Amino acid sequence: LPGSPLYYEAKTRGLELPSRFEEFAFLSYDCKPMPTMNLTAAQVLEFRDNAWQAYFTNKKYLDSVEKKFGITQRTNVEDMSKIKLKRKILGD
Repeated sequence: LPGSPLYYEAKTRGLELPSRFEEFAFLSYDCKPMPTMNLTAAQVLEFRDNAWQAYFTNKKYLDSVEKKFGITQRTNVEDMSKIKLKRKILGD
């Protein structure tokens, strides 16, 4: 994010950074993460979204949520995980 040490490092390295607020928003259609030395911004975002999906649909995680917070919260997480975010950078 602007002002963070990572932001200034990326600027110094000449990496392409978001130019609009919508591109900084993690859940935004226009989200544009910083690339790495080996991955494009699109690959980073695709990995992030897949990892999020795997974590929040994991049975052990869902069982833990239910045990700690109840079935209603488990259902909330399950319902949330059914929503696939559309991503401009991924061609959605």
